[in-house]
Amino acid sequence: MAKTKVADKKLRKALAPALLLPIGFAPMSAQALGLGTLHVDSALGQPLEARIDLVGATAAQAELATISLAPADARERMGLSDPMLGGVLLRFEVKVAPGGRSYVLVTSSGPVREPYLDFVLQAVSPSGQVVRHYTVLLDPVGTTAAPVSAALPAVPVAAPAPPPV
Repeated sequence: MAKTKVADKKLRKALAPALLLPIGFAPMSAQALGLGTLHVDSALGQPLEARIDLVGATAAQAELATISLAPADARERMGLSDPMLGGVLLRFEVKVAPGGRSYVLVTSSGPVREPYLDFVLQAVSPSGQVVRHYTVLLDPVGTTAAPVSAALPAVPVAAPAPPPV
């Protein structure tokens, strides 16, 4: 009987690291990526330059995200029509500031000639998918008022299914 207890104890000691190994591969933070506030740094008649805060994720998680205009079915679920982009193409690029805060840099292909932009953005990351509606009102160059932006709360979309075992 004493031999069995000793053998069991040795087996448990040997297996403990192997059993704990999968825990090391689990993400330390299960936070989902979110789309935050939009900050506009340009005016009417200039190429659009804006930043959208990425919230709830580390810089490494944010860099894995894909940001794009939401597809038509996502806009329809929100009760919205086609985007109003003022005749320009928008580009979205995930950036990480020196302090580690991540954001989406939004730029346009040319000067924005319409004072009103309206679009739905989609962020897809390993932690899930989210869509958010943004409205931007641009002031003419030289006015003292800052550009105004508004956004509806983000709408989470179903998280990706876990990989098969």
